[in-house]
Amino acid sequence: MALSPRTGALDVGIVTIHLDAMRAFYVDSLGFTDAGSSSFPGIGTIQRLGFGASILRLLAVEQEPPHASPDALRDATGLRFLTIAVTDIDEAYAACVSAGVNVVGPPTPLGPATMGVRAQDPDGNWIEFVAPAPPTS
Repeated sequence: MALSPRTGALDVGIVTIHLDAMRAFYVDSLGFTDAGSSSFPGIGTIQRLGFGASILRLLAVEQEPPHASPDALRDATGLRFLTIAVTDIDEAYAACVSAGVNVVGPPTPLGPATMGVRAQDPDGNWIEFVAPAPPTS
């Protein structure tokens, strides 16, 4: 039996202790939209941010959990990065540079038809931005 998606998106949650910095990066720098928040006493607050049909949930926890997230992308198993498909890779690169987050380098080809940029959000989570490569003449 296969599951049937209810929406055309996959929602993701990130646990953070830096809600203001994370919200500023995703909303002010990348253009995500505020989709509301909910508080859960004893747990924390979830800030929902929209991007297309997707929702990014930032869970600001009441107590700081232990940090188990290595800096290098390949140093641990599990969910290690988000991929965000955008229409303009140069715009994604400029937004990350302007926000002052760690950016691996300028846009690079990921194949004949795709360009990519890797960066980290204020909490150090890896993000891979992908966009169509510009047409060759």
